[in-house]
Parts: sequence; structure tokens; C-alpha cells
Amino acid sequence: MSVELAAVRGPRGTVAEASRHQRFGTVLVPAHDPGWTWLACLDPREAHLDTLAESVSRRAGVTVVLRRGHRCTISVWSHGEKAGTAAWSASSLDLLDLEGARATADRIGPLLGVDPHRLTAVLRGGGDPQQSWRAAVEQLKIPVPAGFLDGDDGEIHRHPGRQELIGRTPFAAFLEELPGEAIPRSPVFRAPRSRRWWALRLLALVVLPAATVGAVFLDGFGSFRALLLGLGAVAVALQLGTEILTRRVARQRPRGPTLGVEGSAPHPQHKP
Repeated sequence: MSVELAAVRGPRGTVAEASRHQRFGTVLVPAHDPGWTWLACLDPREAHLDTLAESVSRRAGVTVVLRRGHRCTISVWSHGEKAGTAAWSASSLDLLDLEGARATADRIGPLLGVDPHRLTAVLRGGGDPQQSWRAAVEQLKIPVPAGFLDGDDGEIHRHPGRQELIGRTPFAAFLEELPGEAIPRSPVFRAPRSRRWWALRLLALVVLPAATVGAVFLDGFGSFRALLLGLGAVAVALQLGTEILTRRVARQRPRGPTLGVEGSAPHPQHKP
């Protein structure tokens, strides 16, 4: 059986805020170890944990993605970047060599307060992949639900303190950020776009207009190629403009009480 889980070292409220603005649904559960929170996809068929880990690690803290199956992996995220990954499977290609194990241990060990020298030996563990993966999880001292190390993730979905965060489209998230009593107001700032997202669109904003001008000179104003390239440039410009406007509105609006987060202030009631 294949199971996966994200363990976040950070306050539950912060983790909930960082997880709220996703297109897919997530499950948030308080871990047994104070200071840690578990996250999983609401639909187990959707493999979005890496996307979630990248977003959450920017605001909430170190995030560890655990996967147990035919190929067992541990991925550690910090500040929106993947610090390191280790994998175990029946294929020897997945095993880290000594240099790779040392480099990975040096990156992820300090993030989790583990001695890199002891961690190196565990990351190079051979034999049964699931047993080696289990030894690494225990060495990293990552809290996991009961039975998870044996392939059972049922506690995540049965836990009385579980909280479901329903996925929303970017447009719905944008509307929630706008001021106004008619729209539910959330104090959450959406996780910032990745550097790759900005780099690709800025590059497209330079390349597409230049290509449009070239198409006009070669084919004329009415050519299909020039029209298609021009529409692409406009679409990219609108994306960038919308993103900048969304962030500016979110920064200017004063923060209100957090809704649906444990330990937060309740929503004010309107008196008749």
C-alpha cells in the first residue's frame, strides 16, 4: 500500500493559513508532537504534496514529505526550496553514494536538529527499502501518525481534530481578498509565486512582443501567426498585472480575525 504525508514544523494556525490558498483540497491534522502539523491531500489520488510543501515551507517552517510504497522517499523543504531528497527502492539506482549521502545529510540535518554524520549512514542504508526508509524517518525524529510507518494513513482521516481546507480557484481567492462586507474576508496572504513562475512570464513578456513584431514584418498585420503571438503577449501581461494587483490589495487591507483556525478570534456576530 502506498501512503504519503507532509509533516510541518510550525504552529497549526500558520500552517492552515499557508495551506488555504490552493486549487486542491487538503487535510490538516495536529500532530502528537507539539509544534508539528500533518498535511495530506483531501483526494489521495491527487499528488500535490510537493506543491503544497513548497508553498507551506515559505511561511510555516520546515516541511518534510514522506512517501511509502514501492519507492520510499523523504524530501525536506525550507523557505520554498527543496533542501534534499533521499529514496529507497528495489533498484540500486535510487541509493545515494557516500558523497551524495554526506551532501544531503549536511543540508537537511541542521534543519531538523540531527547530527549529519549519523544521518549519512542511515541515508545510505541498503537492504529492505521500507525498513531503511523507516530507520531514516526515526533518525530524523519526524512525528508520524500511528501505523503510518507500516503503510496505514487511516489516523489522518479519522482524527477528531482534522480540518478540511477545500480547494479554490485563483479567482475565488482573489475575491476573498477584496474588501467589502458582501465578500467573506480572510486575513490570509496567498503564498507568493515561485521564482520560476515570475521568470517564465517575464521572459515571455520580452520574447512574445518581439516575435509579434517579427511576424508582422514577415507576414503582414493580418497574419494568423502575428495575431496568435500578440494574444499570447497580452495574456501574459494580464497575468502579471493581476498578480501584482492581488498582492497590492492584500497588503493594503488591514488584517481581520482568522476564520476556521484553531486558537483564532471568532467571527464578530451582527446584532439585530
